[in-house]
Amino acid sequence: MSSPWPGIDYGYQDPEGFINLDVYNVAGTLVDDAERLAVKMLQDKSAGPELLLKAVVRVSERLAKGGEPIRDLKYYLLRTYINLIKERLRGLKPTEPYEDDVASDAFWGNFAQYVERRICVQQLVSQMDDSTREVFECRVLGHSYEEIGRDKGVSGNIIRSKFHKGLRRLARAMRSDTTAREG
Repeated sequence: MSSPWPGIDYGYQDPEGFINLDVYNVAGTLVDDAERLAVKMLQDKSAGPELLLKAVVRVSERLAKGGEPIRDLKYYLLRTYINLIKERLRGLKPTEPYEDDVASDAFWGNFAQYVERRICVQQLVSQMDDSTREVFECRVLGHSYEEIGRDKGVSGNIIRSKFHKGLRRLARAMRSDTTAREG
C-alpha cells in the first residue's frame, strides 16, 4: 500500500517550508499508517503523503523555534498529521449530488447518519483522557494492542486493560451526565 518515501541525507527548504532530517526520517516510518488513515477518513490515498509532508514541515518549524523539547517525536508527528486530517475534514464540503440523488430520501438519510455518527465520535473522543485517546487513535490507524505496547515498553495486555478501563470510565461519566440532565 505504501507510496515511496524517498530517503534524504540532510534537511532542506521545501516549497511547504523547512524539512528537518530527523522529522523526515521518522515520517518515513509512518507512511503506511498515513495512507491507511487518509483512505479511511478522507477516501483519498494521495492525501496521505501530502498531509504527512505538511506535518513534517509543521513539526520541523516547531523544533526550529526551540522551546520545550518534544519527548516522543513519532507520537508528536502522528498527532500533527491527525490534526491536519481533521482540518481537511472540516474543510470538505459534500460533493454536488446529481439532481436525482438530491431528491432521494436515501441520500439525505445516509448523509444525516454519517454526520450524526461523526459528531458522536468527536464528542466521545473529546471526553477521553489522554492515554485512552492515544490508544483509540492508534487503534483507528490499525495498530494492535501488542504494537502499541511495544512502542510504550509494556505488554499489549496492559494497554488493552487500561484502554477498556478508560472506556468504562467514559461510559460511567456519560451515564451520570445523562442522569443529571434528566433528573
